Amino acid sequence: MKNNYLLITPCKDEEKSLNKLFESVINQKIRPILWVIINDGSKDNSRKIIESFSKNHDWIYLLDIESNKPYDSIFHYSFVCIEGFNYAIDIAKNKLINYEFIGLTDADIILENSVFEKLIDELIKNAKLGLVSGGIYYELSGELELEHNKELFGTPRLWKKNCFFQTGGYQLTHTPDIVSNIKCLMNGWMTKQVKDAIAIQTRKTFSAEGLWKGWKNNGFANYKIGFHPIFSLIKSIKYCFVKPYYIGIAYFIGYSSAFFTSRSRINDKEVIYYNSKIRLKREWRRLLKKKGLLK
Repeated sequence: MKNNYLLITPCKDEEKSLNKLFESVINQKIRPILWVIINDGSKDNSRKIIESFSKNHDWIYLLDIESNKPYDSIFHYSFVCIEGFNYAIDIAKNKLINYEFIGLTDADIILENSVFEKLIDELIKNAKLGLVSGGIYYELSGELELEHNKELFGTPRLWKKNCFFQTGGYQLTHTPDIVSNIKCLMNGWMTKQVKDAIAIQTRKTFSAEGLWKGWKNNGFANYKIGFHPIFSLIKSIKYCFVKPYYIGIAYFIGYSSAFFTSRSRINDKEVIYYNSKIRLKREWRRLLKKKGLLK
């Protein structure tokens, strides 16, 4: 089966969105052959909802993560996802399930019914394409608005199986989605955002613990994975012109607090090189082109 994919979903206290997520995954034109939902110590009814669906669908699995593990919104997310990926891959191996792709979607997402069909189509069309993500939208005043992002979105995303394993899978690090994007590019794979693979996010990015803390953590995490201070300053200024305007300040505080205390960075030369050299050069070229100073 060329269209088979494994899917994992981390979940912590998402009872309000789970039923819509389940409905949107179950109704996908190309449904996952195996779906693992990781209950990350939820204190609401999330576990009961997941358990109910897993009992009624033999391709849906519940994985419980110990609730007494420390919760760190910057670092803990990658740990939970890795547990889910490993569990799904082990089940597939033990049950002799063949699959060509590995996917991730968060629990606060509602997917149009052709999301994974569109992502798979893109991966099949281009042998060099190893990782794709959908477009994240918010529903505002009854209309869908795309969240503009030059990076691939962390969710929903789909890797070719070979790409996933060749680039080290999902790594235990800050902003693992960005690290995965970079590892793909540095190992000869292409990446692509498929904007018409529509995923509606029920809350703003980085808002799980409040936007101030979320964007501060994002700035801190960007330092940890090697973002150049000039590039991060540009990002801070840009975010100051995006509602709510304080997120640029929060991002700057998060980055600068790590920079001025000389915090350690990710132990990955490829990621550091890309973020400190290639990314900065790419941004300068973009700005010069925008000002008409470079063709």
